[in-house]
Amino acid sequence: MRNLVSWPAWFALVLAACGSAAGDPCPAPGDGCVSVRQGDGGTADAVVVRSQEGQACSTAPGDDPLLVCTTAQDLICISTYGRMVTRPEEQVKYDGGVRPVFVCRYPCGTAAECAQPGDVCCPGQIHGKTFGKTAACVPAASCEAVDGGL
Repeated sequence: MRNLVSWPAWFALVLAACGSAAGDPCPAPGDGCVSVRQGDGGTADAVVVRSQEGQACSTAPGDDPLLVCTTAQDLICISTYGRMVTRPEEQVKYDGGVRPVFVCRYPCGTAAECAQPGDVCCPGQIHGKTFGKTAACVPAASCEAVDGGL
């Protein structure tokens, strides 16, 4: 189902729910709320959104909003699959024209560590904290590893 709420409307809803209309930090760490970093009007003023398991995460510190994996769970920002870029001018930026998709996931060493039935422990490219792991729990369809996961 397609999200019918526009970005400004969604942002206003989140701010109202979090009590962060004045740019105050989220009331509780890892609650999925939005906070605004105070600064000089540059990248330090970017909106920070705490992403949950299965949601997108940022790999560029200048992203606005900056999507960071929630600190309430030990999630890692990992790419276990990619998508073909269709715009020719953008394709040249990525190996083979395939852009990695980064998502917050639970780190793992084996599939036995994955709580969701059908998930595999898939190696991938990690951005940021690793928690000593090189793979994450993902649905089998989201794992493009040669061996299909660990």
